Amino acid sequence: MKLLIYGVGQFYQERREQLRRALRKDELVGFLDRRADALGSVDGLPVYTVEKAMQMTHDRVIVMSAAKADMLAALLQSGVPREEISFWQEWYCPSVRGVREEHPWGRSSGRKRVLVLTQDLGLHGGAMAALYAAEVLQARGFETWLCAPTAKRAFLKEAQGRGVNVAVIPSIPYPGKSEYDWIGRFDIAVINVFPMLKSACEISRILPTLWWIHEGEADFLYRNTMAEFSSFRLPSCLRSVYVAAVSPVAQMAFERNCRRSVDQTLLLAIPDVCQKAPVQRVGKRAVCFSVIGAICQNKGQDLVIEAVRQLAGLPFRVLLIGDAAGDFLPDEIPDQVHLCGQYTREEMREAFEQDIDVVVCSSREETVSIATVEGLMYGKVCIVSDAAGVSACLADGEDAFLFHSGDAGALADCMRRVITDWNEMDAMRAQARRKYEEVFAMERFGARLETALDRADAHWIKTKGFGGGDA
Repeated sequence: MKLLIYGVGQFYQERREQLRRALRKDELVGFLDRRADALGSVDGLPVYTVEKAMQMTHDRVIVMSAAKADMLAALLQSGVPREEISFWQEWYCPSVRGVREEHPWGRSSGRKRVLVLTQDLGLHGGAMAALYAAEVLQARGFETWLCAPTAKRAFLKEAQGRGVNVAVIPSIPYPGKSEYDWIGRFDIAVINVFPMLKSACEISRILPTLWWIHEGEADFLYRNTMAEFSSFRLPSCLRSVYVAAVSPVAQMAFERNCRRSVDQTLLLAIPDVCQKAPVQRVGKRAVCFSVIGAICQNKGQDLVIEAVRQLAGLPFRVLLIGDAAGDFLPDEIPDQVHLCGQYTREEMREAFEQDIDVVVCSSREETVSIATVEGLMYGKVCIVSDAAGVSACLADGEDAFLFHSGDAGALADCMRRVITDWNEMDAMRAQARRKYEEVFAMERFGARLETALDRADAHWIKTKGFGGGDA
């Protein structure tokens, strides 16, 4: 079979060796990219425009990019038949069926066997939420296995330290008999994040299935996931799936895109790493605000800079912690604003303990805001956009300050109040810590998650386990 690869960027570069090993009887004859003339060749093979490639002999085009929907549309518009197009995992997974790497670091038996399945295992929000879910279920007496097709070494070290069983199964997105036999060992499944749409639909045919949704409307994942799995008829394929959303923001996005109601909200949790009670800093020290997360339009750091310009003469500084995505920020940044880059977990903990006084969530949309939850845990003053899902759990003026999304003037008013009344923030700081303990602590999450599993089990029995199909 003669193959063309559409995409030569980071996605391809990170999977180049996997592609070579999986080729077997297939022949890679070239690449597709709109920059074909400038690139010329990649890895010794020619790069063509889509239009040029369609004049060549080929059997299949493999999409190797995160921009699945756009690439699929470009191929279809150029006349490539849909049946000649495959996405990366669709083509790759059959070549690695039967491969399974197990790390039995946790409980080997329990009340029930729970499979927690997610897209990949790295030190990022979705994977960490899945890890904490597996951890709290294990603490409550379940035998739990956390599974994904790929895993970063740093994540495996974290999972081992937490005593959580991990299975890395490269073909799990497109499983074969061996993978289904392994899945069949479990009593119930937790499917994490929206890109696991296919897994949620298919596993719900054989197991009670809780699908935990984290994505918002601004995420490109809805469009790209539905492009790849367009043969799954929404919402009928979700008949036996019990759907939980991490917040009202995630719920609205899911319901708009999938034409199916969410069954409940299921707030996440983070482990308590705060070693001491909140300490109020008094005196003339400049108040330290922080905005944590990738610097981009959706996170709203530009609103913070606009607010800072309205606070001339006041003693404060702002840390923008996170990688910058393109040229989003203005050329001239106020002296009070410091670009810190991405912090490691250890650096982040040190910043919370020694530098940060206030956590600002300026997002135009965010399904939760883990940074705010961390701020609550550390007993920090939090200023939160009402477009963040966590805002639904907060009382304005009691455990945080809330402002209307996109309103830099309102954000500036909140920051001004914190600066001028800094020595009067003890009550809010203490209430922030209480909010964490009452809502976002791991023990609270464990109880919520176990209840959701019971409801998923009952839902599956009620629907007789027929989860629909992909035809």
